[in-house]
Amino acid sequence: MALNQVDISMMQDIPAPGVAGKIIISDGTDWTSGVNSPVGSIIKQATDPTVSDPATPTVGDMILNQVTGELFTCTTVSVGANVWTNTRGPAVPAADLTPAYQAIATLGLHMGVADNKVAFNLPNSFIDVFQDDAGIATETDVDRNAAEYVTSATAGSGLATPANTKMLFHMDAVDGSTTWTDSSASPHTIINTNSAPQTTTAGNYKFGASAGNFTGSWKISTADTADTAFGTGEFYVGMWVKVNVLSNAQTPIFGNRNSGSGDNTWWYLYSHPDGRIRFDTSAVMLVQTSTGALTQGTWTHVAVSRNSANLIQIFVNGVVQGSGTSTNNFSSSGGLYLGHDFPWNGYYDGWYDEFIMIKGSGGHVVAFTPQTEAYGAGLVTSATGTLVSTAQTVASTTEVSGAFLYTDNAGTNTLGTDLKIYFTANNGGAWTEASSYGTAQTFSGSIKQVKLGKTTVTAGTQVALKAVWANQAATVAGSKYAVTSGMLSHTNMSGWYAGTEPVDGALTNNTGFYVATAATTGEVRVDLGSGNAQTFGKLRVYVTVATSAAVWTVAYSDDNSSWTNTDLTTFAPGASSFGAWFEGTWTSAGAHRYWKMFISSGTGAGQGWNSEIEFHTAAVGGKVAHLEGWAVNY
Repeated sequence: MALNQVDISMMQDIPAPGVAGKIIISDGTDWTSGVNSPVGSIIKQATDPTVSDPATPTVGDMILNQVTGELFTCTTVSVGANVWTNTRGPAVPAADLTPAYQAIATLGLHMGVADNKVAFNLPNSFIDVFQDDAGIATETDVDRNAAEYVTSATAGSGLATPANTKMLFHMDAVDGSTTWTDSSASPHTIINTNSAPQTTTAGNYKFGASAGNFTGSWKISTADTADTAFGTGEFYVGMWVKVNVLSNAQTPIFGNRNSGSGDNTWWYLYSHPDGRIRFDTSAVMLVQTSTGALTQGTWTHVAVSRNSANLIQIFVNGVVQGSGTSTNNFSSSGGLYLGHDFPWNGYYDGWYDEFIMIKGSGGHVVAFTPQTEAYGAGLVTSATGTLVSTAQTVASTTEVSGAFLYTDNAGTNTLGTDLKIYFTANNGGAWTEASSYGTAQTFSGSIKQVKLGKTTVTAGTQVALKAVWANQAATVAGSKYAVTSGMLSHTNMSGWYAGTEPVDGALTNNTGFYVATAATTGEVRVDLGSGNAQTFGKLRVYVTVATSAAVWTVAYSDDNSSWTNTDLTTFAPGASSFGAWFEGTWTSAGAHRYWKMFISSGTGAGQGWNSEIEFHTAAVGGKVAHLEGWAVNY
């Protein structure tokens, strides 16, 4: 039978003679000494042999290409036409383990999140889900949040001011100053009737450098304003107080009672000598605490709120001390008063700090921990930012890959533009952006998972990650624009102004304007002035006295001649009721100098008065990416 292979145990049976150093070969029937050179003399080089190189081989000579792993044997010798046969193909290329490494990284991220682990290592992987700062080397205009993610929205000055804040008095000024400031988005002028001062005396202020001193016959107030008219909706009013003397039978703390009217339209918070706190309207006590809620000489946080279920609650140091349900319509637009109200109720004796009034949702409606710092900017979003991980010591490498987790906290972030991930293997000496970003997949809830492709980096033994944010911006809520009388004009409106302008905050009867019964046309126009284009998105109108059948459309213009309608074309304030606010919104149409509301159908039947109109800027969408975790494979 033909012999094609030899068992090493048969070597002793191969007959002599044999030539020393030759390879044993078979001719199909017998074993003989080969003609090729000893194995040790095989030529090893980085290229394949050619017909002329080497020039004078011998049949049976071998050349090993050390780059490809191919083995060539010379089968024909002819000058310039030597024939080399590939007797062993190229080496099987090493398998690409990147997908396996990425799977390990992903599992590591799941484990880190599930176990709330600090930065940790697996074989050939580093994983961090930002449980703490252990895996972070540097942060530039970014910060790790206590909720365990990194973002360019970093802590600004103070506690974030809640939405719908209408008044905010920090009471921070030099000692003895009688100038008071409203720090809300649409500040009110504060009237200091009795020259109430602010004090910097240690212990007599809660935050900042001073507080309001009301230990004499002092009070402060604002002009009448629609912001204090809570209607039947939600509200929250709170502040820090330090009572000097609990003396008067009924001492006002804050409220909007500015007359002796008993129509139950105003609201006020009072204290009593026994430390009780009560929330009233006219002669009606709505909610009251038990005795001892206030203690002389002690800073105490007091607040009152009404939630969407009409539950009114008094909070003392964040704890509910009194509650009751009321749908009372607080429609009075009287100014805000601190320290005093209608003359017969005396003056508050003590200190105030950090007053806030919220109209609508945004305030506390359940028990809470009182603030430990003043309200301010809260989070400040930087447009750009950089995060660098700690370096991991590894065997020298030129290839890395990985995975990361992120959330679109606001807007939609484009990977590779708004958020980029970089690798280094030489501790930041050279950074290389990830070669590819895989398709984002759901990791958990709103958190997305993305695989980072195998990336060639400058060789080194110190592997690290870097994240770079760009184009980040916070969402900006819309707010009431300060339209003044000089910006307004009208066509065919009756009773225009009636002694009170429709943008001054007053909600009293027979003020502003109305549409005559038979009128089918008319408009109210706003000219914001040269270079002052605004993007509006909401219109609010307060209707008093009676209903109205007029239907309005909102339009805009850049030249006061050519007008374009928004998609708010059926706004009907007062169509079915009055003594209430009506609100209409439209899709953002950009910034324009001229805006108007005009009658597009119906009539003024009913002659309801539009006593107040408000134009609100449109909310501006932001773009904020949260980096929730990352992993690098090396």
